[in-house]
Amino acid sequence: MAIILNIETATKNCSVSIANNGAVLVLKELNDLNYSHAEKLHPFINA
Repeated sequence: MAIILNIETATKNCSVSIANNGAVLVLKELNDLNYSHAEKLHPFINA
């Protein structure tokens, strides 16, 4: 059983998800033109 925390911040999209054996369990994402990823990343992970 592999539980993986996925973080994507390479584009205007900031997303965090948790997957278990390839199935996404939780997904939180935001498309922000201001590139505020650093402000959003920790609250997304804590949610």
